[in-house]
Amino acid sequence: TSLYTNYSESFTPNSLKDLNDKILDPETGKGYELGIKQKLFDDKFDLTTALFKIEKDNVAQLDSNDPTNTKYKASGKQESQGFELDLGGDITSNWSIVSSYGFTATENKDVNDNDLRNIPKHTANLFTTYKLSALNLPDYYIGAGARYIGNKYADDANNIKLDSATIYNATVGYKKGHWKANLSVQNLSDEEYVDGALSSNAAGTRVYVGTPRTTLATVSYTF
Repeated sequence: TSLYTNYSESFTPNSLKDLNDKILDPETGKGYELGIKQKLFDDKFDLTTALFKIEKDNVAQLDSNDPTNTKYKASGKQESQGFELDLGGDITSNWSIVSSYGFTATENKDVNDNDLRNIPKHTANLFTTYKLSALNLPDYYIGAGARYIGNKYADDANNIKLDSATIYNATVGYKKGHWKANLSVQNLSDEEYVDGALSSNAAGTRVYVGTPRTTLATVSYTF
């Protein structure tokens, strides 16, 4: 068992300009994290859990009063806090699993403590791989999993809520010695979902569609 804590400060200069053609003040932030790492089941599994809080000031956002969609404003103070859980390990010598869950509560201090746009409260991920030793193919493996993205808002006023989505992935691969080959399919069911949104008075609310079904093939050699 190990405990850890972390404190950080950030300072990001801005090059964006407001309606008066003045450069915005730098974005500043503070981060706090407290976590624990634990070995489980004779060291076959690793569990990590963490609590966090992030505070930011002068975050640049598009100014909804600008008809050209090129001017920005400092949004004031924003906060996010929550926790994360990660669990991974080997169920058997051939079967492994990786999973995670995150909860994030956000507040836009300048807009009635509304939720920040594009940030879901709940996220989760589960992926498992299995070596095909039982089929006398010890160098081959298959895998499958799912990624969950919870509801989120598309605008600062929290009037438009984007639906949650579950994205399925699968893979098949070969690994022996220094060589590794892999064929994976992301968004297996070709789910249509919104990855993010942008709002302004001039253009309304625009959403950006998530990545459709995608097939990736890789071959690598480790020296």
